[in-house]
Amino acid sequence: YSSPRIHVVSHQVPADSFAQIVQVNVFLPADYQSTDKRLPSVYINDGQDADAVALAETLQKLYDDQKIRPIIVIAVSMLPDRMATYGFSDRKAKQSLPAETRYGSVGLRAHDYSEWLSESLVPFIDAQYRTIAKPESRAILGWSLGAANAFNIGWNYIHIQHHLLNMM
Repeated sequence: YSSPRIHVVSHQVPADSFAQIVQVNVFLPADYQSTDKRLPSVYINDGQDADAVALAETLQKLYDDQKIRPIIVIAVSMLPDRMATYGFSDRKAKQSLPAETRYGSVGLRAHDYSEWLSESLVPFIDAQYRTIAKPESRAILGWSLGAANAFNIGWNYIHIQHHLLNMM
């Protein structure tokens, strides 16, 4: 017996403050098209690494083993300047909180990225897919700098992202 496979839909989403288009891959459970059920969503920073971390295969195994209920996973590819994009910000002050590291400045554009993901990408996904459009039905995760930014979004945008999943 072979169960139906994960379906991946690719989008090119404008990020106006960066004057760039961002690759976003949406991983849908196999039965998504055959039901009208709304699903929780999980956003993933560093989505370009979905193949490297076997995201589709892992989701499929979790579904096959009935370890998780169906979800919509949104893998957001990083922008070209990863060190500037991911990091911390102060939403109220509308500014990034860059950190100086031995590798250079980190998070110079963290506010812009966090605003784009929370205020542009989330509504885009909610309009395109049958998400449960409530903060308690959304999560965000990442690894390394992507995890730092996931924490930042969860902390500053609680009205958008309710849960934090950090994978260091």
